[in-house]
Amino acid sequence: MGVGFGAVKSKARGKVVPLPAKRAQPARLAIATLASGYRLTSSGPSVREQDLITLTAPDGRVCLSVALRPEGPLVEVHAQSLSVASDGVLRLDCDRLEIRAPGGTSLQTGSLVQDIAGDLRTRAGGVIESEAHAQRLHARRGDVALSANDDVTLDGERVRLNSPREATLVQPGAPLPTLPPLAAVPAVPRATAPSRKRSTSRPTRT
Repeated sequence: MGVGFGAVKSKARGKVVPLPAKRAQPARLAIATLASGYRLTSSGPSVREQDLITLTAPDGRVCLSVALRPEGPLVEVHAQSLSVASDGVLRLDCDRLEIRAPGGTSLQTGSLVQDIAGDLRTRAGGVIESEAHAQRLHARRGDVALSANDDVTLDGERVRLNSPREATLVQPGAPLPTLPPLAAVPAVPRATAPSRKRSTSRPTRT
């Protein structure tokens, strides 16, 4: 009795036991090999259904990989240096943005506007220093809490508490308002004790 391909007949019971199917190896197709030794390859379930494109360095490091997934392509870049230049708008649109730069981060721009829907937390292991031509701190409904382990130093030309001059709210991007000079604020007259006139009359002798 003949046995079909991919099966074997058991001598004990005469059953046909199918052999485990071999896994199809992904087909690899070398697209190009550059003179510098870098190699561009493509792999996938078959030659016609390619789902991964890689750029490999001569030492075997993967510099660029593009995985064509059903939900969209996944691109990974590993480079010694990466520079992006645009004469127009450079826009990043993503669900979550993570930046890791242990060496440092430098940002130079004409103006910076931050619009945050939730909370903003800034934590530093050293000193936080802020400098500007003028600074405004405004709490819409909550308190302003200031806590320090050591001294709290407040130095200014005048320290005004509950001042009649209200703080002006500055909108993002708007120029700073011109505040009236301090001389224009009416000064509260200082209470002085009434002066006593010295009497010039001499007491009469009896």
